[in-house]
Amino acid sequence: MASGNSRQVFFGYSGASTLVLRMELRFYQGDYQIQVSTALDTGGWSKSSWIPIHDQMH
Repeated sequence: MASGNSRQVFFGYSGASTLVLRMELRFYQGDYQIQVSTALDTGGWSKSSWIPIHDQMH
């Protein structure tokens, strides 16, 4: 994965087809990072900051 590239790796649904949660993984400046987003009632998304994942126990 090149720096700045990201992939959505997890999706959460309400019912059969309403997407309400997603998790994205990216590689940025030498670190892997995750970001979680939740659907808002207004139709947009609320996103966390990018959180670095290190090669150690969390």
